[in-house]
Amino acid sequence: MIFTYQIFFSWRANLDVENDLYLGVIERFYMQTDIGVIIFVATGYKDLILYFKKYLNNTIIYIFKAISILLLLFWQGKNFDLCNFSNTSVVTDYAKLVMDTIPHNSTIFTHGDLSATTIPYLQLCENYRPDLKIIDMELMTYNWSVPRLKNTIKSLEFPAEQWHLRDTETTFTLNRFLKVNIFEKETTPGVYVCIGAHQEEISYQKSFFLLPIGVCHQFYPKDNDISLVSYIQKYGYLYDSWPYSYDSKFDPKSWEYIANRIIWDAKYNIFF
Repeated sequence: MIFTYQIFFSWRANLDVENDLYLGVIERFYMQTDIGVIIFVATGYKDLILYFKKYLNNTIIYIFKAISILLLLFWQGKNFDLCNFSNTSVVTDYAKLVMDTIPHNSTIFTHGDLSATTIPYLQLCENYRPDLKIIDMELMTYNWSVPRLKNTIKSLEFPAEQWHLRDTETTFTLNRFLKVNIFEKETTPGVYVCIGAHQEEISYQKSFFLLPIGVCHQFYPKDNDISLVSYIQKYGYLYDSWPYSYDSKFDPKSWEYIANRIIWDAKYNIFF
C-alpha cells in the first residue's frame, strides 16, 4: 500500500527535485507513508515482545524495552531542533505584513501555495483583518466555488458561475470581473492579487495593468494617471519593518526561506 501511494504521488506530482522547495514538498509527503511504517513497526514490536515472553525471562525483556526507549529518546533528542518550529514565526510574520499593506475592505486574489494558505488561515482562524475579501483564484475554476462566494461576499458581483479563460454565458474572465466591480461599481475598493496573476489569464491586460504593492499587485486601470513620486513615497519603503535579513540561515527547502526571499525580492523590485 505504501509503495503504491509513493508511485501514485511521484507520478501525479512530477516535481523537479533540483528545486529545493519542490524537494522539500516531496520529503514532507513522505511523512504520510511514514505513519504507515510506524504502525507496522509498532505492531511488529508488540509481536516481538510476545514472542520473547515465551522463551526469555522477564529481566531480559525489561532490558530490551529499556534499550528501545533509550533509542527512541536518543533519536528524538538528535532530531528535535530540526522538527521544532515553536519559536519560528516567519510565515506568520510574512502573511501579516502582506495583509497590512492592503487597504481597508479591499479584495485579494490569492495565487500560489504560500499566500493561498497563510492569508486565509489568519483571517478565518485568528480573525486577522476580517475586513478583507479573500478569494482563491484556483478554486474559482470549480463549479461549486463561485455560487458559495456569492452567498458569503455579497459586496462583490460575480458576472457568471465559474472563472474561465474566456467569457461565456456561464463563465467569466478576470477582465470581466474587474470591469464589473471596479468600473461599474465605483464604490468598490481596490482589487489585488498575491502572489502574481495566473500566467494564462491575460484578459485583464486589455483594461488594467499590475501595479506592484509590495508582494501583491493592484489591478490598476490603464486610463488612470499615476504619480511615480507619490507611488515611491507611499510604497518605496513598505517592508522596512521586516526583521529578517536577506541571508538568514533558513533551510532552502522550507517555507520560511521562501517567505523571506519573497519579501526581500519585493523590497528590491519596487524601485525597478
